[in-house]
Amino acid sequence: MMKSASQKILLADSSKIGKIGFGKTCELADIDVLVTDSGISRKTIEQINMLGVKLIIA
Repeated sequence: MMKSASQKILLADSSKIGKIGFGKTCELADIDVLVTDSGISRKTIEQINMLGVKLIIA
């Protein structure tokens, strides 16, 4: 599905960012937009911006 999508959007609360889970769907650099909450750290915001991923803090 990722390959056929015109835009890839990930919705994840900030406590999930940077954590290792059971399965892996893709790299963060593979998505276009990340929607998260205000608990995300400044350092993580900078890293996401460097990847070219649009960040929306809701």
